[in-house]
Amino acid sequence: MCSSDLHSSCTENLCTANNVDEGNYSIRHHNTSCQCENIEAASSDLCSILHNGQIPLFTISGSDDDIHIHVLPSESTRKYVAISHVWSDGLGNPEENSLPRCQLQFLQKCLANLEGLGSDPCHRLLWMDTISVPATSDAGRAAAILAMRKTYEEAEAVLVLDMGILSVKAPSNHEEILV
Repeated sequence: MCSSDLHSSCTENLCTANNVDEGNYSIRHHNTSCQCENIEAASSDLCSILHNGQIPLFTISGSDDDIHIHVLPSESTRKYVAISHVWSDGLGNPEENSLPRCQLQFLQKCLANLEGLGSDPCHRLLWMDTISVPATSDAGRAAAILAMRKTYEEAEAVLVLDMGILSVKAPSNHEEILV
């Protein structure tokens, strides 16, 4: 058994530290003192795209107080970045397809730092379960989950966000990063 409170319910064969209780889930702001509003993607748009056999993608546009999510269907010519994240870090939302404005601004900054991708960061297409998997439609949610393997396979890149890793100061070499 692990020693910290975070791991108090873990066993030798199963770590439950990052398990999420959706009934008591707390969406986190990027800064703990922030009280900004949630920005939402329309579940009906997501469901319509999934019903047509496509992957719902989105862009984040604007800045500061004027930030928007635009939902678009995937096409074979459209490249996108899939964002994988740890729900226990607060980037999920079990009730609606939205995130606090400050979290969307944080994502914009992360995407601006991605190197080697051809698309302009301001117009980069994204897929992220919190926004792209319908939260209010069981049929839409099921369709999105069934398409998840395809979603990650067809992504131009996958950005993995883990607050534990992001909090580590820049290591001096690649071996330290892997450790």
